[in-house]
Amino acid sequence: MKQEKLDELSDHMFQPANTDVLENEQIAGESTGFWKDAWRRLKKNPGAITGLIIILIIILMSIIGPGMNEYSYSQQDLSRAKLPAKVPVLENIEFLGLNGVDIRGTDQYEAKGVDEYFWFGTDGFGRDQWTRVWQGTRISLFIAAAAAFIDFVIGVAYGGISAYYGGRVDNILQRIIEVLVGIPNLILIILFILIFEPGIFSIILALSVTGWVGMSRIVRGQVLKLKTQEFVLASRTLGATSGRVIGKHLIPNVLGQIIITTMFTIPSAIFFEAFLSFIGLGIRPPEASLGSIINDGFKSLQIYPHLVLWPSIIISLIMIAFNLLGDGLRDAFDPKLRK
Repeated sequence: MKQEKLDELSDHMFQPANTDVLENEQIAGESTGFWKDAWRRLKKNPGAITGLIIILIIILMSIIGPGMNEYSYSQQDLSRAKLPAKVPVLENIEFLGLNGVDIRGTDQYEAKGVDEYFWFGTDGFGRDQWTRVWQGTRISLFIAAAAAFIDFVIGVAYGGISAYYGGRVDNILQRIIEVLVGIPNLILIILFILIFEPGIFSIILALSVTGWVGMSRIVRGQVLKLKTQEFVLASRTLGATSGRVIGKHLIPNVLGQIIITTMFTIPSAIFFEAFLSFIGLGIRPPEASLGSIINDGFKSLQIYPHLVLWPSIIISLIMIAFNLLGDGLRDAFDPKLRK
């Protein structure tokens, strides 16, 4: 049977392939590096992209929001105090609650003879809430970004040096961390705020006292795993200095975990800053942060809920967006978590 099938084959059934030797050296597909591959996986995560868009919108509004009307964040006018939100056009859609009517059904704009529109209402001193909320968002984001940057610098350097040199250096540096961790974080923060007057600088410094510990431990663990691998040994053999090995070989390979940790550090810092401002240890008036605005509005929450509503929505969106983005980055940087 097999012989019969072979006899049926003829030369005209086969044609020589026209191949070019140069084509063998061409790359058929697009080369994909680590960062491009991570971005490709991140784009497939709708939650992470949604979080990224929300973060970009909030950052943009914190920049341009305070200048979108003629009111200053510190401009007071008691004749228009505690007005509800009122927005042109949207005031005609009753269920949105943006028509200047309070929870008792009274049109406060008409009652107080106010002709202007205040998109987020006004606070107890008649200051425009729209301007104050976005000004407070700007300050909260700045404090969180500055604290996260300091945590990044100190934590990466501390953890990298501790793991790379090991031995006595590692023991001494880790004992220092244990002492810092053993002291309640809130006590340290309150102490720094009492030594330095409450303000942006003191809050950033307070958040940075022990905030870098988590970053240093993550970097230390990753560097301990990488420092015995072949590419590090090869670099040492070729005469690379310790600083070059750490900066050019070890830290870049830990950069994914560092970025993910930073993404989770920023919302934690924003929440802690809001907490400090809420208990009266944060930004001093007339400056505003999201926490201080919520603290001011909390005193009259039942009667004027709009004083707490808008900053609470903004801080909630920030927390959710950064966590969504952090989860997406974790999946993007770790191929083992790829679905």
